[in-house]
Amino acid sequence: MTANRVRRTVSDVLCWYDLDHVTVHADRIEAFLKDLAIGQEGSDPSGPQVLSEAEYGLDTIVDYLLVSNSLNFVYDDIDTQRRFTTEYDGEIWTGAYALWASMRRALDEGRPITDGEYLRTLTLEETKDIFRGDPPIPMIQARHEILTSMGTTLCDIADGHFHTEVSLDEPLWLFDDGNGLVEWLTSEFPRAYGDERTYSGDTVYFDKKAQLSAGILYGRFADRPGFEIPDLDELTVFADYLIPALLRNVGILEYSPSLARKVDEKRPIAENSPEEVEIRLATVHVGEKLLERVNAGRSEPITAYTLDQLLWLAGRERDLVHHLTETTAY
Repeated sequence: MTANRVRRTVSDVLCWYDLDHVTVHADRIEAFLKDLAIGQEGSDPSGPQVLSEAEYGLDTIVDYLLVSNSLNFVYDDIDTQRRFTTEYDGEIWTGAYALWASMRRALDEGRPITDGEYLRTLTLEETKDIFRGDPPIPMIQARHEILTSMGTTLCDIADGHFHTEVSLDEPLWLFDDGNGLVEWLTSEFPRAYGDERTYSGDTVYFDKKAQLSAGILYGRFADRPGFEIPDLDELTVFADYLIPALLRNVGILEYSPSLARKVDEKRPIAENSPEEVEIRLATVHVGEKLLERVNAGRSEPITAYTLDQLLWLAGRERDLVHHLTETTAY
């Protein structure tokens, strides 16, 4: 087993450099934890992302989750801030739920959207139709490129399907000398799952979608006999939009005046800019501090995956303003 490079590189960068745009108020962590609903985490068992094994089969579910999550980024138009919305099965879905609904609708329409042979020849117009909505999904060109490149790689190394390389019948390691799930996704599918930044000349990894994929598989199959992720505790919280917005809202994160104005005025923050990277660095760092503090008083430690769920749920309950960055990473 190897260590998670996200934890290592974030720790190294924060050891070497002081942040210019984000301040962490660690003294406010204790008060925040008192309001965090530990023990109430969980996923929506009825959303469009939940496929029935009896109807779709185990292999299709694994493929569906990993193909879909590669596209799990940016649902608000960077200019209008309108959120992707679509209809499926008589219901209206928005944001990430609209993505999952679009994928499920494609399956129901007979499109083999989880098959690498289909994906690698997918046209841009077909991609637009799969993710049709009003308003439409942003960054459709990038999503099309991810699907076709991923399809090509799947055909080259995995007989066209994720499930041929991701077995649920033996321990699923996330970090294993380059062979773990998170490592495999980021190395073999860099267009879909790569997530690295540069800060003061040093490379830092966040691997948000790859780590989230591990969490999604765990959440879906944790109760399945024989399924196990032995190193689940190696995950960090996932550096996205909602969690830093929550941490800022409760006073743990403070933005510089210039960054605060950009966020509050909903002005885009460039991908890989010092401001964007610092928001993500601080998010992972605070996640580590929160996890350490929570587990100090527990006989059964929780993982960063569980903590991320708690923070996500807490963020969904508040009216938050998050930063806007056009990126395929989150």
